[in-house]
Amino acid sequence: MRSSRLLTALALVCGLAAHAAGGVGDPQLRTDHPWYPGELACSTFERLAATQAEVYTRVTGNPPVTDEQKALASWLWRCTHYWHGEEGTEDLWDQGFNRGGDLRTREYWTGLFAHGFGLCGTTHSQWTAEFEALLGHGCARGVGAQGHNAFEVFLTGGPYGTGRWALVDHDLSTVVFGPDGRSLLSVAEIKSDLRRLIDSRYRPERQHGWPICGYDAGDGQSYGRFDVAEYLPGYAGPPPMVQLRRGESLRRYLRPGLDDGKTFVFWGRNYNTGGIPGPERAHTWVTSPSGCTTHSNARAIVRARRGSRTPFRPTAPTSPRTTTARGSSTKDPTTSPSRSRPPTSSPRRRPATARGAFMSPGAAMDWCSRVRPPAPCRSRPTEERRGRSAAG
Repeated sequence: MRSSRLLTALALVCGLAAHAAGGVGDPQLRTDHPWYPGELACSTFERLAATQAEVYTRVTGNPPVTDEQKALASWLWRCTHYWHGEEGTEDLWDQGFNRGGDLRTREYWTGLFAHGFGLCGTTHSQWTAEFEALLGHGCARGVGAQGHNAFEVFLTGGPYGTGRWALVDHDLSTVVFGPDGRSLLSVAEIKSDLRRLIDSRYRPERQHGWPICGYDAGDGQSYGRFDVAEYLPGYAGPPPMVQLRRGESLRRYLRPGLDDGKTFVFWGRNYNTGGIPGPERAHTWVTSPSGCTTHSNARAIVRARRGSRTPFRPTAPTSPRTTTARGSSTKDPTTSPSRSRPPTSSPRRRPATARGAFMSPGAAMDWCSRVRPPAPCRSRPTEERRGRSAAG
């Protein structure tokens, strides 16, 4: 009995001490932005699935119930929150940043919250962890294609019966339906009739508003080969959390250069496009999410926002002291040119970006954006945060 009272008293003292220290436990932000509601909307797989379902329902008019719909909801969200780029490598083998074995960042939350971009094999490896939670164990895999790493999910029900693999490639903004439009096809099925199936002009109604080769009409040639299937190539550690000690704060920046416009923080390849240090991507839906689909509802969301008197504010100002991303540099580590694909003559929609991709507020806690934010930033965010600032 006495020991129990001592433990209770000790716990109370520890709690009071923590309160006196003025710490903030895991502050997260959520807004009412239709595309980028903030990290509180996506910092666990449960929240992420719910947010994806909300977006999918607004865009298509139907809630995602089937495996196919859930996969498309996830694909749509990934297309609008993660872009193709070379992330900074980690010294995983204690041999330096560019030496050792596999250097690919395979952990899901690091890729989404610390980076927000990665090459095709990197992002698709990470993405398998999300489908472990969404559809079940082993229901996603990376696919070695021609000069590319694609992505397939195992879908069941309806036209998929007891189960079939289907391509959902967010890195190339591509899903491919069969000629009858009833089901998504796998890389192996696309390969058997490549020329017709990757042509967006071939029976366009079969796509139900979803793009084929959304960034470049020639990307589909990658599906002419199926070399390898990679199972469980990624994993998910603990969801992201931030603990602010007394006197510390978290500031979000919508423009490059932090508060003085000259300090650049990033963890990735320095393309230095337009004289702005850091990674970039000319072809991405991150800065123009409504262009990822021809569903009329997606356009209506944008029109509704433009007519609103209270534009969204996806960030919140804090005191001058900041927490920063994991890597910082003001020096260009490479002199090689950007590898962005050349413009295509196809009349396909082009993602409207300035000089590269903007990482969404929901994908990173503290990141120097390279282009304008996806929406005007004037209104106050909704007050939904985890953790409450202590007095003093």
